[in-house]
Amino acid sequence: AHAPLEAIGILKDEHNLTPEDVKKITVGTSVHSREHVGIIRHPRDITDAHYSVAYGAAVRFYRGGNGFFEYVDEDLSDPRFRALEDKVEVVIDPQSEEERLRLNNRGALVTIETNDGRRLEKRVQYSKGHPMNPMTEEDMRQKFLNTVTPRLGAQRTTELLERVENVESLDNAGELVWLTVKRD
Repeated sequence: AHAPLEAIGILKDEHNLTPEDVKKITVGTSVHSREHVGIIRHPRDITDAHYSVAYGAAVRFYRGGNGFFEYVDEDLSDPRFRALEDKVEVVIDPQSEEERLRLNNRGALVTIETNDGRRLEKRVQYSKGHPMNPMTEEDMRQKFLNTVTPRLGAQRTTELLERVENVESLDNAGELVWLTVKRD
């Protein structure tokens, strides 16, 4: 679901779209991707949610991103999420299918039709993190902070990140372990 959700996020941000602006979202992808992330429209649990591009689109619009902690149980039955999920159609995009076979990627072409008549398109050939579109050091830092901070708090997460970034200067690797142990 990475390429479709990245494309949705780019269109949402570039055009300042709100959920109310969306008439329809068409996700064109490969046969493989459609089978793995395009089938589940209304997930039953968070595990299903991570494999639903329709639900992921709603998370992107209502939560602002698709990070691990942006997928929450209470949203599974939220009528706003359900309504946006119903506007997502996942179809086979011949170019995405051909590139999957030739380039071993998971690209997508997303088209968002708006209620005011616009038709916005974005193709993502290689999603962020793919070897052909690697994450920057800042991307990695931000992902670490977003993932770890909810569990360890801002101060310990920052300390842990500083130590990881300077691991070669540590006298004792146990410092890393100690920072990851949740203490109250």
